Amino acid sequence: MKASESMGSVIRRLRTERGWTQEALAERISVTSQAVSKWETEQSLPDISQVPLLARTFGVTTDELFGMDNTTPPLALDGLGAYPWDPEKALAAWRQMEAAVKDGLPPHLSQEVFIWYFLYTGYRISNPESLLYCKEQAEEVLQKTLAFAEEQADRMRAPEAHDLRFSFDRLLSELLVMAGEGERALTLAGDALNYWDSLRTPWLARLYHLLGNTQLERYHLITSSAMAAAFLLDTAGNQAENYLVQRQPGLALECAETALKLIPLLCGRETALPPLHDRDTGNLMQQAARACLGLGRREEALGWLLRMCDYELEVHLAGQAKSVETALFRHSLAQEPAGEDFLRYQMKRLLRHLDHPELEPLREEAVFRALREKVEAQTTEG
Repeated sequence: MKASESMGSVIRRLRTERGWTQEALAERISVTSQAVSKWETEQSLPDISQVPLLARTFGVTTDELFGMDNTTPPLALDGLGAYPWDPEKALAAWRQMEAAVKDGLPPHLSQEVFIWYFLYTGYRISNPESLLYCKEQAEEVLQKTLAFAEEQADRMRAPEAHDLRFSFDRLLSELLVMAGEGERALTLAGDALNYWDSLRTPWLARLYHLLGNTQLERYHLITSSAMAAAFLLDTAGNQAENYLVQRQPGLALECAETALKLIPLLCGRETALPPLHDRDTGNLMQQAARACLGLGRREEALGWLLRMCDYELEVHLAGQAKSVETALFRHSLAQEPAGEDFLRYQMKRLLRHLDHPELEPLREEAVFRALREKVEAQTTEG
């Protein structure tokens, strides 16, 4: 911004950049359109009390409104929280960054961070699902943001931008979908996912959502949930076991209980595909029982074992027996036991859970004996 720019010309420029009429600006700041006209033609100046309101309305500093050189970062670089629910401020910030882009990338932050903020702000302004959506300017902002993203693609995939690479590729793919280039978006995702394999399913689920393909969206959401639950189970199981070995049963119980509450949120039972990922849920329940026993809470320990057996016998195995082939297809597990072999295999695992040495104090309990006999009977039948 030039230091010689008058306040009248600044007001006119900021107003026209936002696509407002003089009447629209006047309404926003509670003055007459004639007053705005006089400011812009430099017949008069705003009252000093009106300057802060004008600056907030345009999303600029008072220094900028007075035509002074602006050496501060654009609004968006002060953090997205600077305009979380204000589309006009977001648009003002995006235009500031656009002006900086035209003059060459600014040096005050890493250029990769600047690129990211510019693209993300443009994405939010042009995305109908965003609270910062600006309908009238959306198409213009989208096209300019996408063009800049493609221009900077090589830079954002270079080693110095490694931390931003996944975010950039995912954002670029969504911009492509919004611009009607779904095939290019899927191709980009397919190429990029060679580097981000663990993030494959949520990314593809999002793209298929944007493309309106509900079947593939649901498939990838289910698979994504399964992966997340599997990771949670593995992590929680290892941590709970560590706490048990360290003789910290309270922490082990807390760890197991937390994971078991989270798993249904990650992957509910209303899915068409069986939850093969949660075969270790029974292990967490066994660990919870051992922890309760370590805390001297025998009844709670038996309660966990009852829950474990109910889960394995009534929930887990029933679902698996009905759709093993679907499960094999989803997980591409060539060696997975099927049908009756699978049930027998799971029963043996359940027996091992019940026979853990730390559960020895419960073996004479009538409830425990009944559980074990029930599992043994089903194993023999299998």
